[in-house]
Amino acid sequence: MKANAAAWVGYLEKGLQCYDYYEKMTQGAGRANWSRFGRLADIVIFGKDRRVKDGYSWCAMFVLAVLYEMKAGRQDCSVPVGTMKVDEEARQWVADVVNGGKPLTYFAGCHAWMSAYKAQGRTSCTPSVGDFVLYLDGLKPYHIGIVESVGDSGKTFVTIEGNTSASGDNIEPNGGCVARKTRKNKNCLFLKNNFVFLQR
Repeated sequence: MKANAAAWVGYLEKGLQCYDYYEKMTQGAGRANWSRFGRLADIVIFGKDRRVKDGYSWCAMFVLAVLYEMKAGRQDCSVPVGTMKVDEEARQWVADVVNGGKPLTYFAGCHAWMSAYKAQGRTSCTPSVGDFVLYLDGLKPYHIGIVESVGDSGKTFVTIEGNTSASGDNIEPNGGCVARKTRKNKNCLFLKNNFVFLQR
């Protein structure tokens, strides 16, 4: 099973909900939150290829899409709405990984991720490769990424994040790009996973 988060570094969200651009890294770029990751999140959350969450802020939907494609394989998000095959085994696996097998109804946002992992006792202040990281404003999560590597005894870490800025170390929760970021371990909560799925 090959991971695919790193393959999307440089992807830009689209200005229109035009599926012709969804598999293109930079073509059709705009600031309207349309992306292949939102479309896949609709499938993961609802089990149907329909337009519900696509078009909203998509950092958490990026993580859902990466997980789903780990099991389902690379999906072609350029096909017309209603024609994408739903892989129920992959959907269930994602639910098992992040929510103890319970439905993923609210997982398009960061709050549900924090609640689910806390309820399962799977949070930490120390990063490990393969963790998800929530960035906090006080106790409120506002952005999520995937830990790719850890340095300096956990004081710094490298992430792959969806819907962030293309450059700089600022944490921009609606930046429109998939990017690799170097972060300091400050105001973070790490969601622990029992697998490592990131490959360059």
